[in-house]
Amino acid sequence: MQELQHKASRSTSGFESSMRGDRTTNNCIFRQSINKQTNTGYPAVPIAIGSRTRFMQWPVGNNMKKTAFTLIILLLTLSSCAQENNCAEFKTGKFRYAKEGMPEKIVRTENMQIETNPNDKIVVKTAIEWTSDCEYTMTYKEILNHPKDVSSVIGKKIYCEIVETNGNRLKVHAKSDTMDEVLEFIKTD
Repeated sequence: MQELQHKASRSTSGFESSMRGDRTTNNCIFRQSINKQTNTGYPAVPIAIGSRTRFMQWPVGNNMKKTAFTLIILLLTLSSCAQENNCAEFKTGKFRYAKEGMPEKIVRTENMQIETNPNDKIVVKTAIEWTSDCEYTMTYKEILNHPKDVSSVIGKKIYCEIVETNGNRLKVHAKSDTMDEVLEFIKTD
């Protein structure tokens, strides 16, 4: 009879018995094992598997510190190598091509670009629609002073993505029916 009363008191007041230090509850085993050291010097962490408790080593010594330090250095190195495109600075302004032999001067507002060749006085006007911070679509609106009939170009689109910025330079991947290339520009103002 006394044995049944003891089992009943353990099942109804497991929390109270763990607070008294009863070694049969998992809470007490966990508390006692937190400070237990293994032969490697690492604390043992209890893992409950069914009704049995096993202890797993948790490395928090010098190896853990070295691993954390190495991971931090690696993350800092990778983040410093990543290119951050500052596209907003290139939405408006005056530009020129970086490539020699392309003398065109470009003036861009938020929704219009005018490209002028000072040698032959050809002027190309395009509407700009920004689809994201670094992507825009240019639509040919007007081409002036061209020696050939280029009326078939009016209304055609060029899809552009700023792929790299560096100081006052930017690289743009431009794609249309007739082109697919990366062009480099220099902002002059």
